Amino acid sequence: MNIKGNNCICGFSFGGLCALFTSVNRTETYENVLMVLTPLYWSPKDFGETEYLSQYIASKKTEKSNVYIECGKMENHSEFQRFFGGTSNLLTNRHFRNILLAKGYKHHYHEYNGGHDFIQWVNSLERGLLYFYGSNN
Repeated sequence: MNIKGNNCICGFSFGGLCALFTSVNRTETYENVLMVLTPLYWSPKDFGETEYLSQYIASKKTEKSNVYIECGKMENHSEFQRFFGGTSNLLTNRHFRNILLAKGYKHHYHEYNGGHDFIQWVNSLERGLLYFYGSNN
């Protein structure tokens, strides 16, 4: 069954990893992916480097997804550098944005003044959905 349309899959924090992976591998179902504070430094233990999904997408030939990315400017703190091989959440999200630019993906990148804050995510969801679907006003 092909339900292609203007569908969106959303993910916050580690859910953003799942949403991104699903979107680029199932573009026939999910054209749009909304990801907020996605820990793009993550990699499987046997991968040996950080930023697995960024490298995966950089090397993958796929239909183009439409990607909305948000990250807080305060996601650049020292525990990321200490525990995750020198990369912070903010820097890996910026790097991923650059990969999307180089690959020609349609996307929007937004940084806000904040960190990994649940209260912020309501605004993030609203901004992302308005990016994909516009305003009825």
